[in-house]
Amino acid sequence: MRPLVAFPLSTLLLLSLSGCSYVYEIVAKGTVDAPVFALAPSSSQRPQCLRQIEVRDIGANAVVWHQQVDYDSDCPARFPLRYGTRLEGKPIDTDLWVEAMPLASGVIYEVTTVSEGSGYGATRFRIDTQGRVVDLANAPRDEA
Repeated sequence: MRPLVAFPLSTLLLLSLSGCSYVYEIVAKGTVDAPVFALAPSSSQRPQCLRQIEVRDIGANAVVWHQQVDYDSDCPARFPLRYGTRLEGKPIDTDLWVEAMPLASGVIYEVTTVSEGSGYGATRFRIDTQGRVVDLANAPRDEA
């Protein structure tokens, strides 16, 4: 499998400084059986459509889910998006797609998204010992 290009949080910060791109806040929630990625209530940007999503195991530097569709496709997905949901539309290089792999407790994951108009979102999360998704960017200190 070929390595994929990731959008680390620091890259998203740099993109937010450019005039053509924007950054929005996302949150991870749900359970290990049904993780969901949604727009954070505090996000000032509210993109309508997702064009790309990637979830990466930070410790192993391994992609556990990746999909991307072209910009000519109708809205391929909207927030909230459940982990593993297939994006509709014309895929960009399906050889790079990674079907959703099982998530493990205690592992820190990073999810990055790309939306219309060069919008970018990201957050980190983990699965706790009870199988709950804990969003690390928005969790109280004692849960992170």
